[in-house]
Amino acid sequence: MDTISILLPIFILIALGYGLKRYNFPKEPFWSSLEQLAYYVLFPALLMTSLTATPLRSLTILPMVSALISGVFAITFFLLLLKPILPISGASFTSAFQGSLRFNAFIGLAILNALEFKSGIALAALALAALVPLLNILSVLILTAFAGKEKISAQQIFLSLLRNPLIITCFVGITVNLLEFKIPAPFQNTLILLEKSSLPLGLLAVGAGLQLSAIKDGLIGILLATSVKLALFPAAVWFFCGIFGADASATFVAVLFTSLPTAASSFILARQMGGDAVLMANILTVQTAVAMGSLPFLLSLLQLWRNTYV
Repeated sequence: MDTISILLPIFILIALGYGLKRYNFPKEPFWSSLEQLAYYVLFPALLMTSLTATPLRSLTILPMVSALISGVFAITFFLLLLKPILPISGASFTSAFQGSLRFNAFIGLAILNALEFKSGIALAALALAALVPLLNILSVLILTAFAGKEKISAQQIFLSLLRNPLIITCFVGITVNLLEFKIPAPFQNTLILLEKSSLPLGLLAVGAGLQLSAIKDGLIGILLATSVKLALFPAAVWFFCGIFGADASATFVAVLFTSLPTAASSFILARQMGGDAVLMANILTVQTAVAMGSLPFLLSLLQLWRNTYV
C-alpha cells in the first residue's frame, strides 16, 4: 500500500474537523465534549482491544522501550544545553520543550490501523505505557522550573498519572494479556464497536483543535520544536533502536511515533501551568501541517527499511 493512500484519508479527516469547527458545526460544546469522549472512552477502547488481541509474551519490547527513553533524555539534555543561547522567554522554552517531545497518538494509531499492523498497535500501546508517564513528568518539571506560575507537588504529579486513562488502560490491558484472561464476548464486542469509532472521531477532534489564525509570533520556538520533533527526535530514537537491538517492527513503531506532531494536551498543560499557550497552539498547528509532507517521506523510508531488514 503506498503512503499517499495511507495518509491522505487521515489528513482529510483532520482538515474536515478543522473546517467543521471553523464554521461552528456542530455548535459548542460538541467539540470539547468529543475530545473528552475520544480521550477517556474511545481511545482506551482501541488500546484495550489491541493489547488483549496480541500475545505480548511473543513481543520483544525492552530494546524498543530503552531506545525511546534514551531518545527522550538525549533530546531533553540537548534542549537544556541550548536554552541559555535561545532568545526566548522561559515560558516560551517550556512550550518548545513540549512541542519537541510529546506526540499525538491518534495520528500514529490511525496510520498503523491503515497498514493493518495489529501487532504494531500493541507495540504502540506498550510504548505509550512507557512514554506517557515520563513525558508528563518531564513536562511538569520543565514548566515548574522555567514558567513557574503554578507549582505542582510530586504527589499531584503522581495522582494525575494514576488518573490518566491511557496509563490505566495500558496497564489493565497488559495485565489481562499476561494473565491470559478472556474478556467475555459481550464486553469484547462492545470494545470492538467503540474501537471502530475511535480513530475517525479522534482525528476530527485533532482538526477541531487546530488554530491556524494564531500563527503570528514565536518563529524561533516554532522552528526549534518542529525541527526537533519531526527530524531530530525520530533520528535519535532510530539510532538508539540500532544500539539496543530493537527488531524491525519495534523500530518502525518507535520511529513513527516519535515523528508525529505534538499532542493537543500540551496546550492544556501550558495554559494551566503558566507556559506560553499561544506559542504551544502555534507549534501544534504548524507541526500538523508540516507532518503532511514529512510523514509520507518518513513512512516510505521506514517501509523500505523494514522490507530490507526483514
